[in-house]
Amino acid sequence: MMHIRMSPYNEQPGCKLAHVPQEILDRMTEDLPTPSLGNLRRSCKLIEGRLFPGFAKEFFGKKQFMLTYFSLQTLIDISRHKDISPYVTEIQIGLDRYPPTPALPNLGGGVGDGGGTDGQGNFDDNLKAHMAWQKGQESQASLIVYGFDREMLAEAFSNLPNLTKIVIRDNNSRARHRDHISCDDNGNPMPFRDNLTGQWRSYGASTVDKPVRMDPIYHSRIGPETIYFNLPQFVTRAWILVFSAMASSSSLARPRHVELLLRQHFGHIADDQMNIPDFLVPKVRPVLENLEVLHLRVRYPAFGPQDHLGLQRFLTMTPNLKHLRINLSRCQSSDEQGTRNLIRWLAHEPLDGLSIPLPDGVPAHMDFPHLSQLDLGDFSHIHKNDLVKLIARLSTTLVNLSLHRISLLSPAMDKESHWPSVLRAIGKMEKLHVLSTSGIGQHDMSRRQTYPVHLNPDRLPLGSTVTNNGYKFHYSGNWIGEFAEKAAQEFTVKYPPKPMHFDEDGEEEEDDDAEDSEAASESGDGDGDGDGDDAMADASPAPAAGGPALPS
Repeated sequence: MMHIRMSPYNEQPGCKLAHVPQEILDRMTEDLPTPSLGNLRRSCKLIEGRLFPGFAKEFFGKKQFMLTYFSLQTLIDISRHKDISPYVTEIQIGLDRYPPTPALPNLGGGVGDGGGTDGQGNFDDNLKAHMAWQKGQESQASLIVYGFDREMLAEAFSNLPNLTKIVIRDNNSRARHRDHISCDDNGNPMPFRDNLTGQWRSYGASTVDKPVRMDPIYHSRIGPETIYFNLPQFVTRAWILVFSAMASSSSLARPRHVELLLRQHFGHIADDQMNIPDFLVPKVRPVLENLEVLHLRVRYPAFGPQDHLGLQRFLTMTPNLKHLRINLSRCQSSDEQGTRNLIRWLAHEPLDGLSIPLPDGVPAHMDFPHLSQLDLGDFSHIHKNDLVKLIARLSTTLVNLSLHRISLLSPAMDKESHWPSVLRAIGKMEKLHVLSTSGIGQHDMSRRQTYPVHLNPDRLPLGSTVTNNGYKFHYSGNWIGEFAEKAAQEFTVKYPPKPMHFDEDGEEEEDDDAEDSEAASESGDGDGDGDGDDAMADASPAPAAGGPALPS
């Protein structure tokens, strides 16, 4: 009998590349197109073994899926793979969904667009694409309505021992570097939306949009009143889905990081949808108690009784949070009382405007002993004293504080800047080392306008960075007190110049409020104005942030 000796991995003849140092091999393959990388991995078992950890981490460590059977079944298959599943640490749920009417040109078909074989062929292709789109739309609806998406996610989570982060997003990530194409065939720069090779997309999205050349991330909030067309409903559905799947998962390793990454104005979770029914609390509480990072975008209804405490009750089950980010929705005016009660509740202050006592499960205040980073965004019409008390309340634990698109209420005819008081309170925080703001402002109640706050960048200590013409700044260092005092002196609110009045003879007439204007000038009001861009989850500019607002 002939015996054939198999060469072990480290003795394969003729495979010189397999003996290249690991760091050089990784650098050589870093920018290879995906097909070329696959060919290299298949060329030699030793090379495959050496490239596999980096390959698995890049292509499976962070993976985005959409709520379709095909996409979620792929996630389950990955979770069942004994070699790949340990590398999965982050799952992203893309809010891709089918629009009610796909964009199919020439669906009316071949008779009127040239006739002949080509016309009939276009009609047949478009008809097949339309039928495939309709089938996928119905399949996604059934998956969501019957709750099979929760069962599939729960099974996948149970098989992923190292899963630590879950993100729900309504956009594609721009972080992909492999296969990135920045120009079209003619050398012209390609817009991001068309440059799909430079995006991390939900698995299955390219298959969905290929027949109709359409991105399945459906941005409109207008559609049939179903659970999967309306964007706020779809966001809420995905949010509930993730936590119910985590609660139903048999895995002992629970994710510690849950994030809502929303860029569309209409994407949010209503406060009342944050409420967890009593019968679900025993299953969901262990999941929430395990959370260390939580990013939210919440909307308080603009009408109705001032008893919106769903978020407060939700947060009472997250005592181990280290990083909390709360963005409020900007799709329409929010309930100012609900916003104020949230700030006061976090600051251990009594709540105002409640028509009933605090319900069971919502304590008068909540301690966050481990909270080291707090991000607040899109909080409009905040009382200065409430924000100062919140800062004082968290002064012993916070290391990083971010304030974005926050406006302080200013009483009628009061032109004094209220931000210096806030900055001086920040300067007293014991452990704070990082402070960043952008788009902050002051709301004039008499004019019903919000005016951005400007910071003079030339008189600040080292360690601070001021960008966007003084409307966005960042400080990192050990001298937060010195920085806060300097910044407090340089903060100004730019009010628009008062119009000059002329009498009937054409002579210039002094304004009746000259004394007020002079006082405002002495206090520092009167510098340039503008607004910073968003440094948090949302990318679009604030509606009132284009420059000084004019009085109505």
